[in-house]
Amino acid sequence: QVLIRNSRDIGYCGGSLINSRWVVTAAHCLDLIRPHHVTVGDFDKYQRELKEQKIGVERSWTHPHYDSNDYNSDIALLYLSSDVIFNEYVIPICLPSPNLAALLSEEGTVGMVSGWGATHARGSTLRFLMKVRLPIVNMDTCQQSTDRLITDNMFCAGYTTGAADACKGDSGGPFAVSYHNTWFLLGVVSWGDGCAEKGKYGVYTRVSNYIPWI
Repeated sequence: QVLIRNSRDIGYCGGSLINSRWVVTAAHCLDLIRPHHVTVGDFDKYQRELKEQKIGVERSWTHPHYDSNDYNSDIALLYLSSDVIFNEYVIPICLPSPNLAALLSEEGTVGMVSGWGATHARGSTLRFLMKVRLPIVNMDTCQQSTDRLITDNMFCAGYTTGAADACKGDSGGPFAVSYHNTWFLLGVVSWGDGCAEKGKYGVYTRVSNYIPWI
């Protein structure tokens, strides 16, 4: 889990470390704000912790097919200005092969979503990193729950009851699934209608469709 910060050191989006220099995030995180640096090993975003590393963003790439109107291909890459040092607090997440992704993307698979985002739609973002477990939802069920188009580059997760969800400030962060004690990046927090609303789901970028591009 990475926290992306602007030039004023304000954290505004999440990301996922895939090796010592590269971060996967959401393209819409780059729409209005230029990422200046990231913090890794972060827990309390307001306090500089001993285990925390702050590293500049050298370059960013938005996916060429990203559409800011419907959030299709909502994925981007950040190249860091120096190597992250891995330790017990900082470790990269694996990218799944297409076959493994297909296996893990089945309805009902529970993934972990994390970030410093708000805990309700009108709330403010949080000081401490939070996490929540959410099940993947059938594509038809998801499409029926929204007026917006759910493309093959997206998947949905959450509870019909609206028990839990990602929310603003979580964008770009991971939807991670553990398989044989290894965490794989299946999704990137992308969009939703409100947060944790009854009959609504969170929508995630389907990372496995972008492995060649990454």
